[in-house]
Amino acid sequence: MSISPTGFCVICQEAILRGEQATSHIADTSGRLRSSSAALQPAGPQPEHTFHSRCLEPWLAVSNTCPICQKVNAFGLNMLHVMPHRDRGQMMLDLARAGDHENLEQLLNHGEVNEFSKSCAVLAACMSEEPSLACIESILNHGPILDEFRGWALSNIADKGDAAIARALLNSGHVSSAWRSLSLEHAVREGHVGVVKALIASRPLTLEQRASTIKKAYQRGHYHIIAELTYVKPLILVASALATCAFFQIISYKEESNK
Repeated sequence: MSISPTGFCVICQEAILRGEQATSHIADTSGRLRSSSAALQPAGPQPEHTFHSRCLEPWLAVSNTCPICQKVNAFGLNMLHVMPHRDRGQMMLDLARAGDHENLEQLLNHGEVNEFSKSCAVLAACMSEEPSLACIESILNHGPILDEFRGWALSNIADKGDAAIARALLNSGHVSSAWRSLSLEHAVREGHVGVVKALIASRPLTLEQRASTIKKAYQRGHYHIIAELTYVKPLILVASALATCAFFQIISYKEESNK
């Protein structure tokens, strides 16, 4: 609850009396409220925009902005109960991208968010600089996401090498063979053995896929991945890598000789 410093709600044009429920936020001075001259900027604390809660709710049912400065998500989760589904989805995407697990969990527990919005939020989280496992797991635990977005998210995580998130995505539902192959290619290229292990654990490779992947790992010099793919124990990893390299060198020599 907040009482307007002026005691006035700009929506209904009536005073806000002591004890009445009111909602406010710090005004957005970066847009149309900002003077063109920095010298004209008011000093001191930024102004608040305050409204009767009963007046603000109908407005937020159709637009998730401040009626005065048009700041998006100005009132955060305080007015979530009247927020349109499209705006809940945008807020969830922003929270997932920022890794704000606490507020994301509150949003998910407060009301229904559709499958497409959850899918976009998972993808946004996976594409962020520091993906949050907690945020991604929260979204996945609140119902299914679209398979295509799951595969897209997995390929991004394979690039980053986060094996825990890769396992969470693989365990949450179906990932097509095309997305699995692309994710494996990304993981091998970057040398992320944890993601490679997660992909293999969820669905074993065929002999042809295993041979192709070993060759790509050899070309990149990722011998630890070769060891994983050839079921070699860590103590003899070096010997296995050397043997595999020698094998491909022999093949390359034969190919050159046949030309």
